Amino acid sequence: PAAGDDNGGGFILAAGADLLFPLLLVVGLYIVLHGHVTPGGGFQGGVILAAAFFIPVLAGAGRALDERLLGLVEGMAGTAFIVIGLLALLGQGAFLQPWLGTGEPGSLLSAGTLPLLYLAVGLKVGAELAGLLSHLAAPAGEEG
Repeated sequence: PAAGDDNGGGFILAAGADLLFPLLLVVGLYIVLHGHVTPGGGFQGGVILAAAFFIPVLAGAGRALDERLLGLVEGMAGTAFIVIGLLALLGQGAFLQPWLGTGEPGSLLSAGTLPLLYLAVGLKVGAELAGLLSHLAAPAGEEG
C-alpha cells in the first residue's frame, strides 16, 4: 500500500470485500430461513453470516467489529432459543416441540417454530464466530 494509505489490504481487496458483503448476507439469511425445507439451517447459515462480517475486517486494516454488539446478539439469540423451547414445553409438553401452526409441507411457513429456532441458532453461531475471528485477527496489543 502507498504511504498514508489507511487500508492495509489494498483497494482491490477492499472493493471485493464490499461486493461480497451483501451477497454473503443474503445467502446466509436464505440458508437460515430455508433450513427446514432445504439442506442447511442455522449453523451453516450462521457461518456464512459470520464470513459476511469478517471478510471486510480481513480486507481493511482500519475496520473492526463491535464485540459488545456481537455479545449482545449472541446472548439474545441464545435466550430466544431457550424461550421458544420453554414455551413449547409449557404448551405442548415437550421441549422444542413446534407449537406454531404448520402449513403446507415444503413451503416456507410449514414447520411451526423451526424457522425461529434456526434463526436463533444462525444469529448465535454467526455472532460467536465473527467475534472469535475478529479477536484472532486483532493485532497483539489491541485485544478488547
